[in-house]
Amino acid sequence: MTTTEFINMISYLLKQTLDSHISYTELQKIIDTAIIEDQLPDNLSVEILNHIFDLQTDLELIAEYQATHMGTKSLLTQENIIEKLKTYHEKLSSG
Repeated sequence: MTTTEFINMISYLLKQTLDSHISYTELQKIIDTAIIEDQLPDNLSVEILNHIFDLQTDLELIAEYQATHMGTKSLLTQENIIEKLKTYHEKLSSG
């Protein structure tokens, strides 16, 4: 997969998540798999790699936070999650 194809795929998946077509946990699994199975293109810029790793970390933190705060008033609302994902979508789409 080329760098452009990879960035377009992640941007598309972020958009699908924002449009509620896939869950952020599905997005997390896809990104985790790409990283674990070394499917990231070799020529990704450091900036894009940092965005991907930051996105992976944030998705893991969101999942952990929500799992430990089920049934309680969550400080991490759906709106907060959406804003985080929008930010990553903008970063990857622009750069």
